[in-house]
Formats: sequence, C-alpha cells, structure tokens
Amino acid sequence: METERLFLRPFTMEDSDALLQVFADADAQRFYPQMAKVDMAPKWIQRNLERYETDGVGLWALCLRETKELVGDCGLVYQTVEEQRELEVAYHVRADQRGRGLATEAARACLDHGFGTLDCLQIVSMIHPENHASKAVAQRVHRNV
Repeated sequence: METERLFLRPFTMEDSDALLQVFADADAQRFYPQMAKVDMAPKWIQRNLERYETDGVGLWALCLRETKELVGDCGLVYQTVEEQRELEVAYHVRADQRGRGLATEAARACLDHGFGTLDCLQIVSMIHPENHASKAVAQRVHRNV
C-alpha cells in the first residue's frame, strides 16, 4: 500500500530495532509500557506475521517513501469489543515524525483498503481516553469515510 509520502509493507524480523524506536519515548510508553522491553518488538512482529496468515490483515511497517525508513506501524487488526469481533484501524508513529500527518495519511489508506478492497462494513478505533493525539487522528479519518 502506498500514499503520497508513505508505503506500508509486511513486517520482517529485521524490523525489531526500528520498531523499538517507535515505542521508545515517554508518550508511547505511557500507552504501551510493555514495548519498553527489548524482547517485545520481535513478539509484536511475530504476532502480526501470524495475523497476516490467519486474518489477512495486521499492522504493517510504516515507511517513508523518500528514505524507506521505518517510522511506525499502521494497519487493520481484529479486536474483541464487548464480546464482538471488530476490525480496528491502529497506528503508531515514532516521536520525531509525529505532528506531520503521517498517522492520518496511513490510517486513511488502511480504511480505504478495508472498505474498498476487503468490503468491510465497519472499522473502529479503540483509543485510550487520555491519548489525545490518537483521538484527533481517529476523528479526522473516520469523518472522511
């Protein structure tokens, strides 16, 4: 999947170090404290590799088109919400790349893929109530669907 500034691709185990950097700052660790542990990045990647096989979706490596650098992840993942299986659009961007609209751009592409290619009827966003930046992204992308 490609956008004007980004491309999304399946993770590989070689992405572990770059993925750790996505969750390295205090803001990211506030909402994903488990990702502060070095051994969690390979587990995160492995979980998404399994999702690709079982669900046909998952989080993908979010890379800058210009440099090919991994700066986050974004994708569609199944979650259980009030005992219902829901498809969620999720995104995480490295601290030095936040505020540039990358999460919005990537999430819109994932929604287009979900609604257009996968024929989904509904895609949700599950966000910690105090994660104001993520809520703002969700409001922008869901408003334009």
